[in-house]
Amino acid sequence: MTAMELEEIDMKKAKDSKKGGHSEKRLIAEIAADTVTLQDRRYPKPKTVLRGVHPKSHGCLKGTVTINPDVPEPLQVGLFADPGKCYKAVVRSSNAAATVACDLARRQQGQV
Repeated sequence: MTAMELEEIDMKKAKDSKKGGHSEKRLIAEIAADTVTLQDRRYPKPKTVLRGVHPKSHGCLKGTVTINPDVPEPLQVGLFADPGKCYKAVVRSSNAAATVACDLARRQQGQV
């Protein structure tokens, strides 16, 4: 089952929950069970189970994140509550693949 197929299942479950078909607790339990099933397929025993997404790390970067001082008031919540504030950051580089592959394989790259 692909990540897109799982996402479609999750979207359907979310829509069903809004119709009263599932409680939030039950929906979370079903998504967790689906994730375990997917991981079991990807990494059958005795293989070591890796992260569910972005399992291959390409490195980490240290830096800072400064919140824009012009954040509009309605958006000043959570991390953005203090415009102008600077935070230490560690950014983990990985790829978008759900499984580990050769570095020469053409795949999307990004940070998480």
